[in-house]
Amino acid sequence: MNATLTFDEVDEITRFTIQKIENYPKRLGKTVENYFDLLFPDELEQYVMRRELNCRSAELMRRRA
Repeated sequence: MNATLTFDEVDEITRFTIQKIENYPKRLGKTVENYFDLLFPDELEQYVMRRELNCRSAELMRRRA
C-alpha cells in the first residue's frame, strides 16, 4: 500500500475533517480545536484505504477488459 499523500490530498482531508466537526450539533460542544487531533488521523487512514481499494478495483476492471 502506498501511504504517501500529496499536499492537495492532505488539504482535502483537512477541509473534510473540519467540515465534519463543524456540522456536529453545537450543543454537544464539539469544536475543531477539541476534536481535530482525534479525527484527523482516522480520516487520513480511511482515505488511504479507500484509495487503495479504488486502485485495486480499477486494476481488476482493466484485467477483465
